[in-house]
Amino acid sequence: MPVFPDRLAPPWADLQACFAKVMLGQDDIRHHLDEWLEGPGLSVYCSRILSVQIDAMAAVFPAVRRVVGADCFQGLVRAFFRAYPVHVPCLLDAGDGFPAFLGEQDSVAGTPWLVDVAALEWECHRVSRHAESPCLDIASLSGPIDDLIFVPRTASCLFSSLWPISAIRSASLLQDMSTLSLGDGPEFLLLVRPGDQVLVENVGQPGSVFLQRCFSGECFGQAASGVLASHPDFDLQAFLIRALDGQWFAGVRFQGSE
Repeated sequence: MPVFPDRLAPPWADLQACFAKVMLGQDDIRHHLDEWLEGPGLSVYCSRILSVQIDAMAAVFPAVRRVVGADCFQGLVRAFFRAYPVHVPCLLDAGDGFPAFLGEQDSVAGTPWLVDVAALEWECHRVSRHAESPCLDIASLSGPIDDLIFVPRTASCLFSSLWPISAIRSASLLQDMSTLSLGDGPEFLLLVRPGDQVLVENVGQPGSVFLQRCFSGECFGQAASGVLASHPDFDLQAFLIRALDGQWFAGVRFQGSE
């Protein structure tokens, strides 16, 4: 059934909506525009939009592109935007569903860790787009540390995978997977941006548990007791020094304070 069944020119708003759908890859309705838009311009616009989409996704998912190859990546991006049209003003932020989409594609079924690579790259991108937060002033640590609640940076998140995902990502970007052992997982990471660059810190399972408890609002004493109960060999002092040196926290507050 044609979108515009009569021979009259469609309403301008309908023509715009149809044009936008074609630009975003919904070619099944393209023939309804051909009689109203003559010449090769439509194909030029479609090619340009696809090129911009591929470039934007390659900037966010460079390791995925390296793993699957440029041609396969182009096909995946095209299929993704056909299934999930752009819904945000900035094209760089349009890939939030791409990792889950990869998990549904038969073409990448032989690399089950690729979904986590994509998810890690998306989280790195998301953290990079967060507003900057202040750094913890070490002088504010005066007083009983057990009662302090460590406040996470806005530009940070915890990430875990059954695979050695940061090593896979690094090897993919360097195009050298020869020395990589997929059996070295699981991996527990903190993504944090204390400056201009997003850092991927391997914090281990005890460190991840401790940070998760801190970030959920527990005071240091509660978080420390909780992690040491399940991981008695965890060197909490060394880990805290590493966290403070790495500027992982935005600040502290006392339990019960606003």
